[in-house]
Amino acid sequence: MAALTTPHDNLIRVTTMSDTTQNPESARWHYHPEGPVGLNPLFNWPPRPSAVLKWYSGAWLQITAITLCLALAVTA
Repeated sequence: MAALTTPHDNLIRVTTMSDTTQNPESARWHYHPEGPVGLNPLFNWPPRPSAVLKWYSGAWLQITAITLCLALAVTA
Protein backbone atom coordinates (compact mmCIF):
# COMPACT_ATOMS: atom_id res chain seq x y z
CA MET A 1 0.00 0.00 0.00
CA ALA A 2 1.41 3.40 -0.95
CA ALA A 3 1.83 6.12 1.64
CA LEU A 4 -0.37 9.15 1.28
CA THR A 5 1.52 12.37 0.66
CA THR A 6 0.44 15.96 0.46
CA PRO A 7 1.69 18.52 -2.06
CA HIS A 8 3.52 20.30 0.76
CA ASP A 9 5.79 17.36 1.69
CA ASN A 10 8.42 18.24 -0.92
CA LEU A 11 8.69 21.94 -0.09
CA ILE A 12 11.95 23.30 1.22
CA ARG A 13 11.78 25.59 4.23
CA VAL A 14 13.36 28.92 3.36
CA THR A 15 14.99 30.83 6.19
CA THR A 16 15.26 34.57 6.11
CA MET A 17 17.07 37.18 8.16
CA SER A 18 13.86 37.87 10.05
CA ASP A 19 13.67 34.35 11.53
CA THR A 20 13.83 34.62 15.30
CA THR A 21 14.99 31.15 16.24
CA GLN A 22 16.89 31.15 19.52
CA ASN A 23 20.34 29.80 18.78
CA PRO A 24 22.82 29.75 21.68
CA GLU A 25 25.59 30.87 19.31
CA SER A 26 23.72 34.00 18.20
CA ALA A 27 24.99 36.08 21.14
CA ARG A 28 28.57 35.35 20.12
CA TRP A 29 28.03 36.36 16.51
CA HIS A 30 26.37 39.66 17.37
CA TYR A 31 29.18 40.99 19.55
CA HIS A 32 29.43 44.73 20.06
CA PRO A 33 32.45 45.97 22.03
CA GLU A 34 32.11 48.49 24.82
CA GLY A 35 33.16 51.93 23.58
CA PRO A 36 35.22 52.76 20.48
CA VAL A 37 37.87 50.39 19.16
CA GLY A 38 41.36 51.85 19.49
CA LEU A 39 43.31 52.39 16.29
CA ASN A 40 47.02 52.27 15.60
CA PRO A 41 48.59 55.49 16.96
CA LEU A 42 51.13 55.52 14.12
CA PHE A 43 48.77 57.67 12.04
CA ASN A 44 47.73 60.12 14.77
CA TRP A 45 48.90 63.70 14.63
CA PRO A 46 50.94 64.99 16.43
CA PRO A 47 53.17 61.91 16.46
CA ARG A 48 53.68 60.17 19.81
CA PRO A 49 56.59 57.73 19.48
CA SER A 50 56.06 56.24 22.95
CA ALA A 51 52.44 55.36 22.14
CA VAL A 52 53.51 53.80 18.83
CA LEU A 53 56.20 51.68 20.53
CA LYS A 54 53.74 50.59 23.21
CA TRP A 55 51.18 49.62 20.55
CA TYR A 56 53.66 47.54 18.54
CA SER A 57 55.26 45.96 21.58
CA GLY A 58 51.85 44.71 22.71
CA ALA A 59 50.94 43.35 19.29
CA TRP A 60 54.21 42.23 17.71
CA LEU A 61 56.79 41.62 20.42
CA GLN A 62 55.19 38.71 22.20
CA ILE A 63 57.58 35.81 22.58
CA THR A 64 56.27 33.11 20.28
CA ALA A 65 57.87 30.59 17.95
CA ILE A 66 57.47 32.96 15.03
CA THR A 67 59.12 35.92 16.76
CA LEU A 68 62.00 33.69 17.85
CA CYS A 69 62.48 32.54 14.25
CA LEU A 70 62.30 36.16 13.10
CA ALA A 71 64.91 37.22 15.67
CA LEU A 72 67.22 34.38 14.59
CA ALA A 73 66.75 35.28 10.93
CA VAL A 74 67.52 38.95 11.54
CA THR A 75 70.64 38.21 13.61
CA ALA A 76 71.99 35.58 11.17
